[in-house]
Amino acid sequence: MSHRLSLSLFALYLLLIGIGQLLLLPPFEGYDETGHYSLIAQVAQERAFPLDGNATITAQVKDYQQNGPMPYAVFEPYQDNGGLTYPAFFHNAPLREAYPQTFGQPDGKPFYEPTENRNWQIQHPPLYYLLMGKLLGQFPNTSFLDRFFILRLASYLLACAGLVIGMAGTLRYTNENLHPYITLAFFIYPALLPEIVPEFARLGNDSLCALIFGCAWTLCLRHARSGSGWGASLLLATLWSAALLTKAFFIATLGGWGLYLLFSWARQHHTKNTTTSTIRQLAATALPVMAGLGWYLFKYHQTGALVGHLEYKVALENTQNLGTALLSGISFLDVANNLTNFIMTWSWTGMASQLRLHELILLPMMITPIWLLVKGGRLSTDNTEREGQLLSLFLLIPFLAALAHHALILIIIGTKGGTPGWYLHIFMIPLTLLIAHGLRVLWSRRPARLALGGLTAYALLVTTAGRWAELAMTGGCAICDANKLFSFLMPSACLSVAPEIFQRISLWGHPATGLPLILAATLLIFVLIPLAWRQIPHIRKDFLGAGQDRACNAGLRR
Repeated sequence: MSHRLSLSLFALYLLLIGIGQLLLLPPFEGYDETGHYSLIAQVAQERAFPLDGNATITAQVKDYQQNGPMPYAVFEPYQDNGGLTYPAFFHNAPLREAYPQTFGQPDGKPFYEPTENRNWQIQHPPLYYLLMGKLLGQFPNTSFLDRFFILRLASYLLACAGLVIGMAGTLRYTNENLHPYITLAFFIYPALLPEIVPEFARLGNDSLCALIFGCAWTLCLRHARSGSGWGASLLLATLWSAALLTKAFFIATLGGWGLYLLFSWARQHHTKNTTTSTIRQLAATALPVMAGLGWYLFKYHQTGALVGHLEYKVALENTQNLGTALLSGISFLDVANNLTNFIMTWSWTGMASQLRLHELILLPMMITPIWLLVKGGRLSTDNTEREGQLLSLFLLIPFLAALAHHALILIIIGTKGGTPGWYLHIFMIPLTLLIAHGLRVLWSRRPARLALGGLTAYALLVTTAGRWAELAMTGGCAICDANKLFSFLMPSACLSVAPEIFQRISLWGHPATGLPLILAATLLIFVLIPLAWRQIPHIRKDFLGAGQDRACNAGLRR
């Protein structure tokens, strides 16, 4: 399979599954969309980012809460979501009948009207909201539903572009012997970790993070392979600057890149060329630190926390010494619960309502990518292949450490749930490279290949069932039980009333288009994985050492 064909098929799958998701997704069923939409609307209305920190949830959100269905609450009581649950909405005939007119027609209202509810998304840097606010400002005479779809679609396309660029860079700047495994890894990633779709098919600055990181990863990998001149170095510095002005966790990733440069220089022969190249890259890496420093100093002045996150402000207010609180206020059970939640929400948790299938059903999906990553973390003996692994680890480990620190802060202030794992999908590209190395390690053992094939097929089937359960939930036929699992109100998992569910969803979505797109994407991935699988050599001698290979050939000749 050629690189161009692999990239085209990967992009096609992303577009089919993501746009299909967007055509069915109710408003605010993406994570934190009430905050993201409100801040975008405020920027569009005021034509500036609220640097004074005075950001509130827009009145449009409150209007929707009173007249449309909202996601279940994250914590108990789940039914107490500030508005109507899906069953309650569909049982309210006046609201149901008025919905198309209320939200499907232009209303002439301003994008943003302040309320008394503070918008917590003001903690983030401004770049994503400035871009999306500019886009929203181009559609003043459209309906609420149309504006919401346009913003979601634009966000998703940013993420798709980043993932495809990252895949192209990985195939271009890695050893050709690894390419069949890389292609398979890219195809099985969304099968094993389907949470990547709801992570990006929504409003949120993570989509811009994926675009920026996909471009930055390509330049980093290029430098790791052959070095780079001032032009490429300054372009990479510009990307890191944009990253810092999009989300704070890129501070850790940028630090990882600096450490990688120092590590690479320390283990090389200190020739004039290698020293000059390292100094050039370190100098360029310092530029985004200088560019982002003003923003983070400003947030420190506002909140007392360098990154400006509200959780850090609360933690600082509640304790005099964070170090002492971290050592004394955290139990092993807290850490275990947060780690489990992190892995589960990285694997699959669906929509903002976060209803799920039973943990035992999801367990194989949670274990499989970890298995592959552990195998892929073993450094290759080939220098050209090992360099990509090292780069991946240097970028990922600081990011994971930053998330772990954030999770500990949440434990200190008593926040339930912990840091979600879906942020890891921003770093899908280096994760996929490590998975490709894991595939290569496992490929020599037939039982491991069979287990991987079975687990991948299992993940696809579970995801299909989960997507149907979500449709039934938004159609009012599945509800949230006491353990936040799907509970169907009709026999046969509501399949017997599928036409009525689709009719209900058509109030805000387009099931006649969205469902065929999701079906086409599902069929495509069922075809692509075996196709990529067959591109990898299954001959035993390909995995033997040189001496064993010669002995095997000699035996065959005899």
